[in-house]
Amino acid sequence: MRYATMLYLVLLTLLPSARAEAQADVRARLALSYLQLELALAQAPELPPAERTRINREFDRTTLLFFGGNIEAALAVIDSLVESVAPAGTAGPTSLDARARTQLEALDGMRQRATIGGRDVAYLIRLPHPPSTSDMPSGPGTPERGWPVVVAVHGAGGDERMFFGGYGAGRIRSLADSLGIALITPAAPLTSAELFALVDTLATQYPLDPASVALLGHSMGAGIVARAAADRPERTRAVACIAGSCAAARAAGAGVPVKVVAGALDPLVQVATLEQQTAALREGERTVEFRRLETEGHTLVVGEALPDVMRWLRAQL
Repeated sequence: MRYATMLYLVLLTLLPSARAEAQADVRARLALSYLQLELALAQAPELPPAERTRINREFDRTTLLFFGGNIEAALAVIDSLVESVAPAGTAGPTSLDARARTQLEALDGMRQRATIGGRDVAYLIRLPHPPSTSDMPSGPGTPERGWPVVVAVHGAGGDERMFFGGYGAGRIRSLADSLGIALITPAAPLTSAELFALVDTLATQYPLDPASVALLGHSMGAGIVARAAADRPERTRAVACIAGSCAAARAAGAGVPVKVVAGALDPLVQVATLEQQTAALREGERTVEFRRLETEGHTLVVGEALPDVMRWLRAQL
């Protein structure tokens, strides 16, 4: 899909080309600027709707700037947004730069790898309570069957860090902790078989309940988790799609609840398209919820939607 090939090449992108060193530099700069903006939004007072609308539109515009080869212009737009949201001083851009660098370094240190179907898959994992010892991976309050699991899949060109430290400045971590959910964020793309094989592999190492798994995806990641739900409905308690197609979930049958979130300002995935897909999903007897966020676009919508989405997923587990 067109939007899937465009998403996140302005964010945590791999930028495939022969110039690896230059790519890494661009990737790092874009990731740093993006995270600064998410951190600024997280610490700012609630913005008026008109201002939230402006920020979403300007941020989504950076994608087009990037694809036009205007990398410096894209960075300048993001940096100007940071300055407009964050006040000067200790909470301003200088402090945000240091916080973003520290957070990105921490995320790099959290990255793990597993061999799934002969392929190396990078991922991050978080339990509601850290393991008490390295050889006994269960903490206080661990359910007898293990923690229910949410597998969250990022959009095209991103990586396994996006949910832990990008969208909403990583607010999904505290949400998962408070809701008693184990969180797994694999690098995409990955097949349905690889997704569930990763869960099963990690369930041998951590106190997870592989029979209680919900799926969450953004943009391309939404399509991946919708397909996984269709391929393995008996393994999927629920699926949530943010700013991406959930149409494939129709094949999952009535037993898999679906939630779709759309940004009304999204220039990449039209809200009308997601409304039509949701209507088709409702033709069965499944539980389907649709939420339209009027002041949100394609990317910043994730952080805004996560509290509601995570509570909904927890209710299905």
